[in-house]
Amino acid sequence: MTRSMDGVPLAFEENCLILTSDDELRIVSRATTTVLKSRNLGRLHQRMSEFLHGKHDRAEILSAVPAPSRDSVERYLGALWEAGAFQTGKPRRRQLIFAPVDQIRSQLLRIKPASLNRPAVYVSVETTPSDHDAAAQWLLNLGDHIFERGAVFYRFRPEPWTLARELYLDGPASLATIPRQMKLLKPAGVPQLPLVCMTAAHRLFPRTMRRFGLHHEQVENQLLREFLLHSLADEGMLPQKMPSSYVIADSLPNLRAAALEVLSATLPAQQTTPIDLLNNPAGDDRQLDYLLRILRMRLDKLPAGVTHFADGFIRYECGAHRRSSFIANKALRDLLLDVARDVFYEPADREMLTQSPTDFSSFLTSAELARSLRRAERQCASHLFYRKISCWGTTAYYGYYA
Repeated sequence: MTRSMDGVPLAFEENCLILTSDDELRIVSRATTTVLKSRNLGRLHQRMSEFLHGKHDRAEILSAVPAPSRDSVERYLGALWEAGAFQTGKPRRRQLIFAPVDQIRSQLLRIKPASLNRPAVYVSVETTPSDHDAAAQWLLNLGDHIFERGAVFYRFRPEPWTLARELYLDGPASLATIPRQMKLLKPAGVPQLPLVCMTAAHRLFPRTMRRFGLHHEQVENQLLREFLLHSLADEGMLPQKMPSSYVIADSLPNLRAAALEVLSATLPAQQTTPIDLLNNPAGDDRQLDYLLRILRMRLDKLPAGVTHFADGFIRYECGAHRRSSFIANKALRDLLLDVARDVFYEPADREMLTQSPTDFSSFLTSAELARSLRRAERQCASHLFYRKISCWGTTAYYGYYA
């Protein structure tokens, strides 16, 4: 039977629904249910399903698979063929996936612009229905009622069986609307003055992240990139494991600058000059002026220390907080932001991220930043390792010095 697969572009049958668990596949059609069991079969199916869209035949798929996994993939394809899960005619025009939350999350993070050219429905289930096969049959019988022109994500509720539409994607440009449609980013449940506090969270994702800052747009942009990159790392979708010192930014110059700040934090201690930050003039920097004004409402003095390094870096320290940069006002702003968070918010409301904001354009023009980077990097004996990713129409850079 496997030989009859040769030369046939493999695509799933539209009228079948494949339900997965770690070691099991249940292939449900309107007529019957076939159960396949093998160690890690569900995970193999999750990895392989993105290649089974009618573009590649059995030989092409096997040639692209690493040799140690080839036998497992060949058995997997043969079992699905025997179960009638593949079309024998033209490639499928639409796709229906009914799966646990973790698999739908993985599909959502992997979604590409090209995959939006055909109708697709993704249905996530948080708890397995008492009659999983019957629920799958119910979804199949809904047929055209749940398909639209693009990709639709539904939430399945088992008691009673209901579908709640959460996300609709129609064309590549719609990828950028995912965070807004999912309400992924929202103000945290704490006062939004004197600081902005945003939360990134959704039921499909186990991770919740929060970030404080001064400007809503800047906090939102940085938080989205941090959330996406950490979520991709959680799914094992980054090319390599990164050390804890890696940083995230929206552009390569900002990444280089942020990585230098992290590196400068490891500079050996030198003579530190004691100062009172509340007596420090803000000059014409609006962020420093604002932070100093709000802190003076609560504090009479703010003892700290400042260290100037020969290579141009400056470090401010206050209590448990320490911030360094090659931009003096940014190092001070970052430290005052940490202090303001401690002063105005309860411990449970604080966000203890280690990375400073990457809004270098708030302090330098692009030309000034380029000159400062060249000067700082000449003093650096380490090498910057970085990568660029794109997810949901958002580009991010991440890397570290080593």
